[in-house]
Amino acid sequence: MAADVSDLVSFDEFITHWAADRPSRIAMREEDRLSTYAELEERTARVASALRAAGLEKGDRIAWIGKNSDLYFTLFFGAARAGIVMAPIGWRLSPVEWAYIINDTRAKIVFTGPGFDAVPDQLAGKLDHAPRIVGDAEARALIEATPRAPFTPSGPDDARPMDVVDRLVAGLHAAGGLVLPARCGGCAAPGQVWCHDCRGAARRPPPSTTPAVGTPACWAATRCEGPVRAAVTAHKDGGRRDLRAGLADLLAVAAARALAGDPGLRAAVRRGVPVLLVPVPESRRAGRRRGEDPVGALAAAAAVALDDESVVLVRALRHVRPVADQTGLGRAARAANLAGALAVAPRFADRVEGAACLVLDDVVTTGATLAEAARALRAAGSVQVAAAVVAATPRSPRGPPGAS
Repeated sequence: MAADVSDLVSFDEFITHWAADRPSRIAMREEDRLSTYAELEERTARVASALRAAGLEKGDRIAWIGKNSDLYFTLFFGAARAGIVMAPIGWRLSPVEWAYIINDTRAKIVFTGPGFDAVPDQLAGKLDHAPRIVGDAEARALIEATPRAPFTPSGPDDARPMDVVDRLVAGLHAAGGLVLPARCGGCAAPGQVWCHDCRGAARRPPPSTTPAVGTPACWAATRCEGPVRAAVTAHKDGGRRDLRAGLADLLAVAAARALAGDPGLRAAVRRGVPVLLVPVPESRRAGRRRGEDPVGALAAAAAVALDDESVVLVRALRHVRPVADQTGLGRAARAANLAGALAVAPRFADRVEGAACLVLDDVVTTGATLAEAARALRAAGSVQVAAAVVAATPRSPRGPPGAS
């Protein structure tokens, strides 16, 4: 029977799991060089230790210029375990393009593969900072010579709200719109990511309706209709990461309203107990289709925009069974589709027990998703659950009287 890896969410967890599960099995092979899972775990831990000893911290960048090799993957996984980002640079690019990427990522170390010994000379005079350049032989020797040292593994809570793709898209838009001309996410008008009229539409007050049974009190920033609906859909299913910052600001507004308006959350803040911001999880099938977890990324960006020390983002929920696409389903069908589908991941059980939680999502329609999220959190011992969303449809369940 295959091992259950549903709770593994970081490179460190995958590497350590497989090293314990099948230590003598072959993990990587290149010509006559073989690495077992146990050896891969040991070498990547040494890479993490070496990078930390060199002064790199979580969120720092390193770069690779070369072809695929076992060294590349050892460096990549080792860096990822320590929360350090590897920027692989296409070896077919020109030295000028290499330099641009190294400058843009602010890479502190540039590793080069076999056959790329001329890279230091090719980059001479082109960099605006002084990264260390480490060749193939030196890197292998460094890994073998560096003793393993304790390090804090990177996890999902270390994720930053703006990734390299976001920066790339923003940079291309800023470059005059020659490569990716900006179009409004609400009305598709050219010239701006979010035009003046659509920004105005996002300021419309949310609808006020009666909450469905089981749905937590929910605060929304605006109504899910017209330009707002178009923007949310483009962000979630159209790959429009450039809309994330604006939508995150709206989600932060809704979260602030919930923190101020929900008695249970207010009480937690008064006691000095952090409120857990818990994003609705993406199903595995949807995640594969979209290539990311847009709600999770939106929640992370909203947490930064909220800038409130009384809250902490925790991706505590996970899917425990497949669910059907919710599109076109009514209230009863959505509730049945999601019943029992979510649970708190075991590694977060201690954090959720006794905690106050604020569930975050992009849109509330019938309230079925929020109800299931609240059920799962309460089952794990959460003493208070409320919700905040970017936008609510006119039929959506809402919070107590006066909640906006």
